[in-house]
Amino acid sequence: MFFISETGPFIWTLFLSSIKIDNLPSSISVYLKATADTLTDRLKDSIEKRPLISHLQNPVELKEFITKHLFERSFYYEKSKVKIKTDDLDVNAVVKLINQLLTLFHLL
Repeated sequence: MFFISETGPFIWTLFLSSIKIDNLPSSISVYLKATADTLTDRLKDSIEKRPLISHLQNPVELKEFITKHLFERSFYYEKSKVKIKTDDLDVNAVVKLINQLLTLFHLL
């Protein structure tokens, strides 16, 4: 299992463990992990464009919805081979990390 976290500006650390979750040798699962606050902030302006959350009336309901679903799904999310904390990352940084991982796994 690989876990990536930001330890400073543009400094990444890679933590390895011996836990094997995926049984398929050519597969890799990636969990783009973010807090409920981060997800709420990222989604609040597009509630009406997203069918799963379009019924929510405001950011408070959105955060409650996200918190509930993160909790319910965390067991499965945490089984991912790779976890990337995305709270303080922009899209380009996340893409760069994923590309590095794909290279590391020889999948790119």
